[in-house]
Amino acid sequence: MQALRILIPAAATAMALASPLAGAALVTHDDGSFGDTATGYLWRTLSQYDGLDYGAATALLPAGWHVASAAELATLTAAAPADPAGFARDAAVMGAAAGDIVWGWYGDGSQYAWKSDFDTAWNTSAAANPYGWTGWNYAVSPGDAMAGLSVFAVNTDAAQAEVPEPASLALVGSGLAALLLGRRRSGKRA
Repeated sequence: MQALRILIPAAATAMALASPLAGAALVTHDDGSFGDTATGYLWRTLSQYDGLDYGAATALLPAGWHVASAAELATLTAAAPADPAGFARDAAVMGAAAGDIVWGWYGDGSQYAWKSDFDTAWNTSAAANPYGWTGWNYAVSPGDAMAGLSVFAVNTDAAQAEVPEPASLALVGSGLAALLLGRRRSGKRA
């Protein structure tokens, strides 16, 4: 019975610590980047390159950063699925310009991807999307500059600070509870 008095608060504490992280694949940083906890990739926030043409945006990329390839972008779209309920959260972390859409260049600058607050899938100009479009009704090329169109810049080599997973926090909490229980029992024997 006494063990339950220790284990229940410890488990509740571990769950409370874990709940803000549960399902949070994107983590914002204070240096103009955000991390993807699934891959460890670091991404630049989109607002830094809003409205610049492709050449100007890529010239501003810090050392070690590059425009994401289609495969790298696929990891981001998996980490931040196009879910209308989570759109505002993801858009804020990604640093999207104000509005109801996240979009930017990837690949060689002639391809772009977007999701909006009503999409249930990411859309790209490189492949058909749920609407049947393969591009907008105007030409987009590396020399164009449009408000809201940024660059998906990634650093796949930089180590990002690891965020403990909820299961890890729960394990630590239960371990601490077991230590406290063992200490109490040994204290009673003395």
